[in-house]
Amino acid sequence: MALIIAAGIDVKEGDQVELTVQVFIPNPTAGEGGGGGEGRIHSISRVGENVSAALTSLQRELPRSFFWGHAKAYIVGEEASRRGMNHIMDFLFRDIDPREQSNLFVCRGKAKDLLLSLTDPNSYETMIKLSQKKPLQYSTVFKVEEKISGESNSFLLPIAGTTASSVSGQEFNIIMVRGCAVIKNRKLLGFLEKKDWESLEWFENRKFERNMTVLYEDEKGQTSLKLTRSYLHYFPRIHKGVWSMHLRIKVNADIAESSNSLDFMSTKDNLKKAEPWFNKKIQQEVTQIIREGQKKYSADIFGFAREFHKAYPEQWKKEKRNWERIFSDMPVTVEIDTVIHTPGISNINQLTDKIEQERE
Repeated sequence: MALIIAAGIDVKEGDQVELTVQVFIPNPTAGEGGGGGEGRIHSISRVGENVSAALTSLQRELPRSFFWGHAKAYIVGEEASRRGMNHIMDFLFRDIDPREQSNLFVCRGKAKDLLLSLTDPNSYETMIKLSQKKPLQYSTVFKVEEKISGESNSFLLPIAGTTASSVSGQEFNIIMVRGCAVIKNRKLLGFLEKKDWESLEWFENRKFERNMTVLYEDEKGQTSLKLTRSYLHYFPRIHKGVWSMHLRIKVNADIAESSNSLDFMSTKDNLKKAEPWFNKKIQQEVTQIIREGQKKYSADIFGFAREFHKAYPEQWKKEKRNWERIFSDMPVTVEIDTVIHTPGISNINQLTDKIEQERE
């Protein structure tokens, strides 16, 4: 039996589909006391009218039957994603062999080239764990099926890519997550830059693993916050036929580092003084990514449609066909409330400055 561990799907001339699979073929002598390795990884590609036809062509090349139970990732190439993934998703959702818990990715360029460049297929586990972290979005076939049936027909998929690694002087390629792709109506619209998909963190009630730095305009130096938690509240509104959205985001944080003249240890007033600067920066981040979703992609990747559906079910039923136009023109306001709780345990800059002043 040939165990499929990953599959890549591309398009060829004339709307043909090229299917590339990485298969693990066990060594029949392993475990019999006769020596030999446990098996080998092989990458094989074939072309067909659709995914099923390409898979049939692949199967004819091997004496062993394919087994999808160990498949970790399905990767769709850029051109195939832009043309539309209807037939690809139909195969993944309909056929009983592909696993619902396998993860779906898109990639820049061809999926075949990405798979053939890998020298360490074991790195799939790392990529999958990274794809489960926000804001990269969890992307199992089961979860993608849920997203497709959502109100907005827009969602995100993680981007698969490779990076070079070195162990004991030996270089090899491993597969990694390289950001988020915007999908609408099952077509790839574009790739979000790192600064943009990091901004999507604000659209989750979540714990943070991120620091944020602000350079003060009226104080020398800068301050970094350790973001600990955010809370998002949607306030959809329909008034006199105008649809609008207000977002209220509360952010909990602690001082992580500071090189300015504010003494955060002596008084909480200085903590309060720092909060508006972070409010402004977060508001700019959120506003920028919303503007990009509205104007560049016309894709609701923020969950606005779901909130209007819950708040105004009757109006949503009447206007859901016009959601793309409504979303693109919708006024959105953003309110940020940053609360800095602790200044840390030491303020070495102020102590050093005080000692130097006393010496003078």
